[in-house]
Amino acid sequence: MQSNDDEYQVKAVFLFHFAQLLSWLADKLTVADNSLYLFTFGEDPFQGELESTVAGKAIGNRVIRILHFKEMGNMQGCHLLFLGKANGMPIPKLLADLRNVPILTVGETPDFLADGALDREHLAGP
Repeated sequence: MQSNDDEYQVKAVFLFHFAQLLSWLADKLTVADNSLYLFTFGEDPFQGELESTVAGKAIGNRVIRILHFKEMGNMQGCHLLFLGKANGMPIPKLLADLRNVPILTVGETPDFLADGALDREHLAGP
């Protein structure tokens, strides 16, 4: 049986690999210090695993930085957002607020895609 620590270590590695795919945000990466920011929102289920697994690692010429937010605030500078199970805010509202913001959003709730993470309008194509 996998422990909670092991689960979130694996999820941290997946987030690092997702961050490697952010080339589609290249024109949006305006942070002057060459950082790529990974935010968590709500309770931090990683309990230090993000910091020990991915913080400070380089992707191209960008260095991953981790920030944790307990309340929804300014997502300025966020490139990848992780929404845990206990985030304290209805995910559909949060995703609606972020709809036109260039942030890769990753969640772990069972209804994450149905709650609005998957933008069907953009998947339909021309």
